[in-house]
Amino acid sequence: MADGYARVSGRPGVCVLADASVAPNAATALLVEREGESSALLVVVQGEDRSLAIDGQLYPWPGWGLAGVEGIRERVREAQTAELRAYDQQLEGVLGGPRPLLLLGAGARQALDDPRDPVGSSARMRRLVEMVERHALPVVTSPRAKGIFPESHPMSLGCHGVNNEWFTRYVRRGLTSLVVVGARPGRGPARGREFGLEPGAPVIHAGTGPAESEDGLGDTTRVLADPAGFIDEFVRCAERLRPTRFAEERLRALPDSIKRKERWSGRMERASLNTPLKPQRVMSELQAILTHHAGCKGGVNLFCEVGNALGWISEHLTLEAPHRFWCSARAGSAGWACGAVIGSKLADPERPALAVLGQHALFAHAEELSEAVRHRVGALWLVLNEDTRDQMPSGSLEDVSRLARELGAQVHDVRLPGALVRRFDDALNAAAEHSLPQVLVVHVDGNEVPAVPHSWSRSPAMRWLS
Repeated sequence: MADGYARVSGRPGVCVLADASVAPNAATALLVEREGESSALLVVVQGEDRSLAIDGQLYPWPGWGLAGVEGIRERVREAQTAELRAYDQQLEGVLGGPRPLLLLGAGARQALDDPRDPVGSSARMRRLVEMVERHALPVVTSPRAKGIFPESHPMSLGCHGVNNEWFTRYVRRGLTSLVVVGARPGRGPARGREFGLEPGAPVIHAGTGPAESEDGLGDTTRVLADPAGFIDEFVRCAERLRPTRFAEERLRALPDSIKRKERWSGRMERASLNTPLKPQRVMSELQAILTHHAGCKGGVNLFCEVGNALGWISEHLTLEAPHRFWCSARAGSAGWACGAVIGSKLADPERPALAVLGQHALFAHAEELSEAVRHRVGALWLVLNEDTRDQMPSGSLEDVSRLARELGAQVHDVRLPGALVRRFDDALNAAAEHSLPQVLVVHVDGNEVPAVPHSWSRSPAMRWLS
């Protein structure tokens, strides 16, 4: 919950544990917060006196204690800007080749979508989009950064690490340069073997934190810089350059060749009328909801659980502002979205908060749902209830709905094609009217398996961690 609150609001989210013996239960959540660069704070109370209050009462964090930190951050950014000028030649060289690529990781989210500085981050995004359009620079994001660059943009290749036909076609002939911003080197989508880099191709990796092994990433230049400062400098360098002839070729090639078909597989499944519902069909209906539903026009805070749910969303949803997306990407953090969506709704009550997860994550973290009922938090859970009748005992398919009802949540069963749109509208209205959690139980075909990101194991056990 604290993590979801921190990510949406930009302010610290505080979690208080009344006893040190339960601290290990928060270990996996802390790992997700670390990788997501979240400002959540875990407080463990030890000793006999377990009371915790400020002046005898509890009240929201006012933010005054961070003023000095912000001042330091600005001074560090100014110093980094001066140092970044030394990389101007490499940055300019990136745009001169026939097949460059910009990869945005989760570390770049704050630079392009900062809730504490929406005006500044929006201006930075606008300048980045203008530079991408001028130089026809293709952009891809990691799964955890999905949606920070508009995926409907002509230069977007979608989300890397899943079954993405656009990305595959573009890198087939080998990249001539790669710029990585906010993704960890030597891990997941930052590995050269997944990009088909040409021998000696220049790679510029910008980010903070300790350097790691970058074997296979060509001639790598490691830039220790804040992603916001690096993006500003990259855009400044690009503004001085005239687009090359390769930029004109990319402008023609992307719509005519690379993006001539949908980036996903399973076109027939997206239009399937079968029951149980194909997960691809569910994603298609969810896409229509996010795009056209009146209640979603101002944006949705979307959280996704690791496992099958993340595989379907990464491959089949097209996300962009004003929607915001967060996910966990480690199997040990299963259930993270159950609590994060509650913190999101508390931080931003006016915007719909939706968690997409599998039934096993809900079973494991049902106490989060009971807390939402207790505090009357009108968040939404979309549960992909996988119908694998040959593997599950009779009656277990109804356990999710029964559990949610017994905990006090309002349940909406979705079994037929097209029903999700109607049930979502009912759930959104009920959440606003009654201030109670809404659980959309969507019965899907569990025999359908999504494309798993390259950085994950393709073990069948991943299904049970969704």
